[in-house]
Amino acid sequence: MTALIDLSVVSEPRVRTAECRTVEVLTCIEDIDRLRVVVAHVLERCHRRWCGRNDIDAFPPIGRWQHIERPPTPAGCRTPREHIRIAALGRRQRLDPIHGLEAALMMTSGCPAFVIAGDPGQDPGLPRSASGARTLVITLFALDGDDLSLAEGLLNAVLELCDATLLRRNLRHDQLTLTD
Repeated sequence: MTALIDLSVVSEPRVRTAECRTVEVLTCIEDIDRLRVVVAHVLERCHRRWCGRNDIDAFPPIGRWQHIERPPTPAGCRTPREHIRIAALGRRQRLDPIHGLEAALMMTSGCPAFVIAGDPGQDPGLPRSASGARTLVITLFALDGDDLSLAEGLLNAVLELCDATLLRRNLRHDQLTLTD
């Protein structure tokens, strides 16, 4: 007896990737109290935009990012969808200015972002300003079709209003794995 095996049925799983543009900004904030005021104002605008909405899944960046296998943000960092969902439910988040900036960037653009505050006195790898200001590392992520320029525009406006000093801006392209 002869058995025939149709090899065309057995196929390798297809790995699909998406290009992700990553912008990393290193800046010094001279006036953290000013940052607190500016971020509170921007967060209030974000809350008003999303409060009571039931169509957050129709926001194109939310749909694009839900197909990424592992988002590039650190574990425990909220996603844009989570921040927007909280606002859509009418709840205001109580966030420090660092995490508030992170949330505002995500709620405005839909792009994942994270902000890490560093102390130049504690981390010799971080540049020190003349006044010993707070150093922030701000990272923005964008897939094709995402409005990275909107996220960067908001970030630049906030930093300008806070008299921040831009120390470095890097752009790189990474490949992220898509899920089906």
